[in-house]
Amino acid sequence: MRKIFVSFACLLCLHICLACAAPRPALTAAAEEESYACALSYDVYLYEAEDETSGLFCIPYTYYVKILSAGTEYCYVQYSTDSPPYAAVYGYCRTDELHFVDFVPERPFLYYPLDVTYSLAGGAAFPAGDDVFSTVTLTYAYYGDYTVGSATYWYVAHEGTQGYLPKTADISYDLNTDFEASMPENNEQNVGSGDMPVAQIVLGVTLGILAVGVTYYLLRPRRPRPQKAESDFDA
Repeated sequence: MRKIFVSFACLLCLHICLACAAPRPALTAAAEEESYACALSYDVYLYEAEDETSGLFCIPYTYYVKILSAGTEYCYVQYSTDSPPYAAVYGYCRTDELHFVDFVPERPFLYYPLDVTYSLAGGAAFPAGDDVFSTVTLTYAYYGDYTVGSATYWYVAHEGTQGYLPKTADISYDLNTDFEASMPENNEQNVGSGDMPVAQIVLGVTLGILAVGVTYYLLRPRRPRPQKAESDFDA
């Protein structure tokens, strides 16, 4: 009976230790359905294929791609959504260039209207007061920059067509900051790393020590009872 009790106590303590040591799921239910990763440098490219020569544009700094399939070297991702004038763009990003998060960002994709004015005059003189149609301004949906050698282009969309325009000026947009809480220097346990919190480690070690103590107490050799001398039975 004693051995059965000892075995049961050991198994119970072991079960508790394993339960406390098991890492908790890093993602919420919503995040499990939608996984995102952030571009924390200015040269995180969206590639058309798993090939660094097939770059389309750089993801805007601090904005996100939606992870559709994660791989060791490349991730298959989605940038933007089908919300005119934008359209979702699918491609690949290098896995080691992305910062993965365990939440759904409020504004994962940059929506930036880019106005470009063209001159129709061609240098010709217009009659006084009749130059109202000498220029035309078109609004493009900006996706990101693309650099070839010393030249940089804007990757844009207009009326369902995507392509490039020469970059004529730097653009300014609000940066995301929601990823900062998941950075290693701001969080002892890096999000999604699978490391155990310190509290779980301490609890597991404590329960392990307790299990050893209980086992030793129950299995320790019992001292023989002192034998009574014959004089003890005398009247």
